[in-house]
Amino acid sequence: MSLRCCCLSGGEEGDCGGFGKRRWRRNGGELGRDTMELYNEKNKAGRYINLHNALIQMYSRCRDIKSSRKLFDGSKYLDQISWNFMISGYLKCGSTEDAKTLFDSMPEKDVVSWSTMISGYAQHDHFTEALSLFNEMQLTTECKPDETILVGVVSACTHLAALEQGKWIHSYIKMKDLKINSILGTTLVDMYMKCGCVESALEVFHEMEEKGVSSWNAVIMGLAMNEFVQNSLDKFSDMKRFGVAPNEITFLGILGVLTCGFSR
Repeated sequence: MSLRCCCLSGGEEGDCGGFGKRRWRRNGGELGRDTMELYNEKNKAGRYINLHNALIQMYSRCRDIKSSRKLFDGSKYLDQISWNFMISGYLKCGSTEDAKTLFDSMPEKDVVSWSTMISGYAQHDHFTEALSLFNEMQLTTECKPDETILVGVVSACTHLAALEQGKWIHSYIKMKDLKINSILGTTLVDMYMKCGCVESALEVFHEMEEKGVSSWNAVIMGLAMNEFVQNSLDKFSDMKRFGVAPNEITFLGILGVLTCGFSR
C-alpha cells in the first residue's frame, strides 16, 4: 500500500515506469498484475484531475462559483491548478475575501497563485492589499514576479500614489533585464504621468519595442494632464505617422487637449 502511495504522489520513488521495469526483471519477463493496476490507477487519477480542473474553470467562467466549489470540495484528487482555478473563479465573481481565505489555506503556492491573487486585488481596487501581498511574496518566498504581478503592483502604486515603490519595481525590471511589453510599459507610463514624472514616463515609452493604441493614449493624455499641450498634440501626430489607428479614447483625449489649449 505504501508503494502505491509513493507512486501516486509523483515523487522520485513514484516513477511507475522504473518500477515496472524492476518488476519485469524480477518476474522473469512477466509484468506483475499489481504494477499494471498501479499504472492504470495513476493514469486514471491524472485524467480525473484534468477533467475536474476543466469543469472548475468552466463553471468559474460562467460565474457559477457554487458549482465550482462543490466540485472542488468533492474531489479526492486536487493539484496546484485546481487551487489556482478556484481562487481565480472567486476573483472573477468579486469574492475577494473567499479567494484570500482559500489562498491562505493552500498547501503550496506557486507564482501563478501569487499572480492570480495580486492581480485580482488590483482589478477590484484593493490596491493596499495588492501591495501588501506583493511585499509578503518578496519576503517569504523565492517566487519571482511575472508580468501579471508587475502590472498589478504598478497599477496599485499608481492609484495609491506610491511613487517610490513604483520606482523600485521599475528598477527591479531593469536589474533583471525583463522585457517591458506593451501592457507593462503602458502601466509604467501611466504611473509616471499621474505622479508628475513626465521625463521618466517618456523614457519608458521610447524604450518600448511594442506600442499599442493604449500606450499612445497613455502618453498623449499624460502629457496633456501635465500641461504639455503641444507635446501631446505632437505625439498624436507621431501616432498617426507610425500607422497606429486612434480609437474613441484617443479622440476624447485630443478633444480634452484642444479644449484645454483654447481655454488659455
